[in-house]
Amino acid sequence: MYKQISLVMLLIFVSISFGFNPKNAVPSKLVKAPIIHEPTSLINYSSNKEYSGNANSFDKSGSGYGWYQGYNRKVQANFDDATGIMHGSIYRKLNNSLGTGVIGGMLGETVGSPPSSEYFFSTQNIYLSSEYQSTGSLPRGRFPFACEFINGYFFCIFSDWEEYSPYTSQPMFTVADVSWGYDFATWSEPKRIESTDSSIVMQTAWQGTGDVVYDPSTGYYYWSQTWKDMRNYSLVNCIVGRSMIPRDQGSWEWTNHNLMQFDLLNNNGEKVPPGDEEASAMYFSYAKDILGNGTGKGVGVAMTRNNDQNNPRLSYIYTNGWGAALMDSSGFVPSWSTDNGKMFQVPMDELFDWYGETLTFNDSIGYDLSTHQIIYDTTTVVIDDPFITWNISAITTELNIVHVLTKVFPGSSEYPGVIFPWTDNGFRAGYYDIKGTITDTGVAWQPAVKIANLVDNDKGWKVENNGMEWKYSTRNALSICYMGYGSFFASWLDKPSSRAIPFYPEVNDYDYKYYDDGYLIFSGDDGNSWEHGMIVEVETGIPEDPIWYLNYAGNATNTGTIHEEGWSISNHGSFRDDYYYAYAACQFFDIAGMEDNYLEYEQFLSTWEISYRFGGIQAEEVSMVKDFELEQNYPNPFNPSTSIPFSLQKDSDVKLSIFNTKGELVVDLKNEKLEKGSHSVNFDATKLNSGIYFYTLKVNDRSESKKMILVK
Repeated sequence: MYKQISLVMLLIFVSISFGFNPKNAVPSKLVKAPIIHEPTSLINYSSNKEYSGNANSFDKSGSGYGWYQGYNRKVQANFDDATGIMHGSIYRKLNNSLGTGVIGGMLGETVGSPPSSEYFFSTQNIYLSSEYQSTGSLPRGRFPFACEFINGYFFCIFSDWEEYSPYTSQPMFTVADVSWGYDFATWSEPKRIESTDSSIVMQTAWQGTGDVVYDPSTGYYYWSQTWKDMRNYSLVNCIVGRSMIPRDQGSWEWTNHNLMQFDLLNNNGEKVPPGDEEASAMYFSYAKDILGNGTGKGVGVAMTRNNDQNNPRLSYIYTNGWGAALMDSSGFVPSWSTDNGKMFQVPMDELFDWYGETLTFNDSIGYDLSTHQIIYDTTTVVIDDPFITWNISAITTELNIVHVLTKVFPGSSEYPGVIFPWTDNGFRAGYYDIKGTITDTGVAWQPAVKIANLVDNDKGWKVENNGMEWKYSTRNALSICYMGYGSFFASWLDKPSSRAIPFYPEVNDYDYKYYDDGYLIFSGDDGNSWEHGMIVEVETGIPEDPIWYLNYAGNATNTGTIHEEGWSISNHGSFRDDYYYAYAACQFFDIAGMEDNYLEYEQFLSTWEISYRFGGIQAEEVSMVKDFELEQNYPNPFNPSTSIPFSLQKDSDVKLSIFNTKGELVVDLKNEKLEKGSHSVNFDATKLNSGIYFYTLKVNDRSESKKMILVK
């Protein structure tokens, strides 16, 4: 049973300015005069473009173990009107009698419109004991992961670690059923994931991730998962399940994890010892809409490093058949396509347009990931081995287009394991969207689109300049959210621009744990362009050099107390009442209780409603009496053409224009004098990307705008 409570959320309006200070200048060649540019468009950025977050803290944990890793998706959301809009989180609780391995779950809903809303939520204990423990029932839950929320079912996994038996940990799953409404929410008893005949169990499951999709033609839910091997982190094990009744643990069929494993090698061709990861967690991503309805296609993406490589590579597998199939002779087996048992690898030279650029060391600095030292040299190197950090995030739309959110630095094969903030041609380090289309024979990858720079990208690695921070590991919390119709949030953790000081300075540089903030950025055109919170122009001081630009995302939390890597946003969001919104979850801490170690104080879990107010095209103020009538386009949504009807009370000068989400003019459809009466203008969007557009009718110096949605 649970106690349902209601809280009025604190509205936090977030500044999207970073307060750039030119006095913190950097390398000798760079940054003479930073100039802040407000993007030129019809959007009023000061009043109509807002990132905001409502946060609610509802539970806490006694330590950070199992919470802080960046791959740990903490929250998912359900947008099915039939069951209600709600979100859920799975997390580790503080329980003094049973220890810190208790797993808790939260389910909630929002009343009202963002950003000012009221939350109702319930919390329950999910895991208080385990029938699978050999030496008792003391809970040892680790690494909870929120996989998906579809049709009122919330799908979650975690590891069941055996404290008294080294390297024994079993994969567990639980499903919350909210399909009958919020007041009837129940969680299934956590159950071990076993092969269909119960003969095979992965006994070393660690750090699980997964994704779920619904097949509306058969009624099956498919659940693809990967689990790291706690004895050998280079070993990735994959399990696929399906069920028509998700809340019934016994209805699930599971594949044997031995049927799909990826055993990776290090640069010496040897198996990697525990703790020295050469493979990230794999992120499964099914092609589906924001309600969870799938196409049958999907990808699994991971960062891997084999013995013939320097920096990690973006690797993948794919499926055209929901990820699993029922075979007459072999039972229930996975149907993910591989490269002769290995992951496919994306060619790095095809991803980044700056591949092959040069870097001159006498005006740049690098950071060695092995020695944790800043390096200098007098040579010029070729950037031919870009470094993608180990943590990534992926989402795939119902159009079978996958988006992989990455954090990328220039790198060179001449300096293995060294990363740089820029090349001689500009700032390159930052966040990128790598897109691809899943086909029947693989994934057709496209060049990456740069999303934004890191905070203080221009200051390099010099400590005295308070430049970029390299966190405790090569993992960083990244999450990408799909909101339908070509619209996306990308989100990550970075330092507030005002500081570069860790809160636990007694340890070595590379072990720092930082105060962080959650950053957010929006795209309304399939990820081809992103709405930047601030654009900074940097003069290099060299006459023949071009001006460089820094593009920054907006600070969505503005707290400075989010724990290292403890932030993620839901797979899906939505659009309502002129707001794009999604849900996020993070852990933050009460600094008052910290004395010796960052893990020795209580950490609170918060869920957030994250929103972006869409400014759109601002209509001029008009009198109550208009001499024209603008109607909604039909059809809407449309593909690829639609009709825009309007009527005139008298002969008038008419201008009908189309704008994108950035307020940029796409095309003028009409710009002439028309006779009074009814008119209809056809708009053909064959050459445009999916997304939201605006059409504005201007008649005799008065105007009105409406929204339309292109879906391809």
